[in-house]
Amino acid sequence: MNREHLTALDRTAIRERPDGQPLMHQQWGKLLFMHWRIEARELRSLIPAQLEIDTFDGTAWIGIIPFTMWDIRALPPFLPAMPGLSSAHELNVRTYVHYDGVPGVWFLSLDCNSSPAVIAARTFYHLPYYDAEIDLAQDGNTIDYAVRRIDDPPAGFQGSWNIGDTIPFSHP
Repeated sequence: MNREHLTALDRTAIRERPDGQPLMHQQWGKLLFMHWRIEARELRSLIPAQLEIDTFDGTAWIGIIPFTMWDIRALPPFLPAMPGLSSAHELNVRTYVHYDGVPGVWFLSLDCNSSPAVIAARTFYHLPYYDAEIDLAQDGNTIDYAVRRIDDPPAGFQGSWNIGDTIPFSHP
């Protein structure tokens, strides 16, 4: 299938909740989705060969997504939220891929201010998580977000955005 010509319906049709019990529950907020065009050839060396880089409107995309999570729980509904482990700030740097026709997200890096979450994600999910100091301040509708990675390689992010109107829930 030529992925460059997927319709909006093709892109969303297979995004259904999988069967079985979820491994984790979390709620997200105070988030911002930022995306930049990048040529797929520039990403190729960073993405495993078995994954096809997703393109939209002729190019691949890099996303930088700062956010906060709360009500983090493993094996819901069996385990409750653990004090001190149930909230964190995170910054994702990612792109979009396909594996055997199934769309997904490839994380280039994930910075988080929870060392236990970083250790668990590295150990059990083999994700590129890094320990980071993350500051979030909110004044009215303005959010200021700053990340300084503690681990190597060094990295950082600083951004500020205004919360807009709530967007209605989307339906297929």
